[in-house]
Amino acid sequence: MYWPIKLFLVLIVLGILGGGIFFAWPYLPKFVGDKEKVAENGDQSTNAPGAVAPAPGNSNSGTPAGSTKPPVALGKYAKNLEIAKSMIKSQPVKAQKIVENILQDTSLEKYSDAWQQVALVLSDVNRAILFTDVPSPDKETYIVESGNSLARIAKRFMTTSELIAKAHRINLENPIIRPGQTLRIWKGFWNIEVSKSKYMLLLNDGERLVMAYKIGIGKQDRTPVGRFEIIDKVKEPTWYYGGQVIPFGDDNNPLGTRWMKLKGTEERTATFEGYGIHGTWERDSIGGDKSNGCIRMLNEHVEELYDILPRRGIPVVLVP
Repeated sequence: MYWPIKLFLVLIVLGILGGGIFFAWPYLPKFVGDKEKVAENGDQSTNAPGAVAPAPGNSNSGTPAGSTKPPVALGKYAKNLEIAKSMIKSQPVKAQKIVENILQDTSLEKYSDAWQQVALVLSDVNRAILFTDVPSPDKETYIVESGNSLARIAKRFMTTSELIAKAHRINLENPIIRPGQTLRIWKGFWNIEVSKSKYMLLLNDGERLVMAYKIGIGKQDRTPVGRFEIIDKVKEPTWYYGGQVIPFGDDNNPLGTRWMKLKGTEERTATFEGYGIHGTWERDSIGGDKSNGCIRMLNEHVEELYDILPRRGIPVVLVP
């Protein structure tokens, strides 16, 4: 006779429990699969669509060793940029076209983080063209004639013996070339633009970007702005500073492995002396203001630039 009462009490208890669960549900822990966790937290991997992982410190990107800069979101450019990167070794000319098309997009602001990332990929592409004998519309074909020398040919093409030798696997210590030999040489109308605020040096062929490098500049705003030109180049430079002569290899010589001397070409820069583009042993100074006013590059990058450019007459403009 008591079962109706018992049933009523059971229903009340179940109602209370159900209500408690209903109101507490949002605060209870959720047990979901790995895919759901990634979807909630965002893809933390460097392979996320629209992002490119930062390159290691010793890579061609010029990112200083130990850098923890996060990946750059590339949005609509990411897919084509990845395609271009996959073609660098096998089809560098096609890869070059893809990357140059991205840079021509007017919505991609020059020196923005995304623009810099694309420019560094273009540099990798152009290395595969400049420093090899791969055929390219940017190169002229030259057939070696009797009496030619690498130095004479380099002067004709406004480049260097080093670049021709590297591209054609010629030993510079014994630079033998033979009549009838085919050389493919990039004849560039080279000029340099340096952005102090973005810590970048751009090597252009006319108005076309060819190479982009991360750089360091002078502390206390010692790096000037204005127009200059390269008037000399030195391997393994000695540093003359404060009346001292500090040889290459000395721990107190900050010039790295190469030096390119700058001379002002306009009224406001004509009297400036002692400025140049040089290497550095301090990799972490790239992207910072630590020099005495010169432009610092990683040694491997300044060596590359040194090999491309002739000794004199290359215009250099430094902008804020």
